Amino acid sequence: MRAVATMTAMPLIAATTMALALVASMVVVNIAALATLTTMLIITTASLPAIGTWPLSPPVVKVPQSLERG
Repeated sequence: MRAVATMTAMPLIAATTMALALVASMVVVNIAALATLTTMLIITTASLPAIGTWPLSPPVVKVPQSLERG
């Protein structure tokens, strides 16, 4: 009787273990994806002030008349 109980429980234990491993791997992948997206968002946000300036459009530097030579 004990062997029958063990044979019945083994597939259930295996299925549960596989399901937990699948969920754990999904959590790890989701954390990695969130970290990547967060990094991309930080980089994009940090580079926002540079968008629209050099090299897309060169900055115009105006020299005060007091510094002009001539």
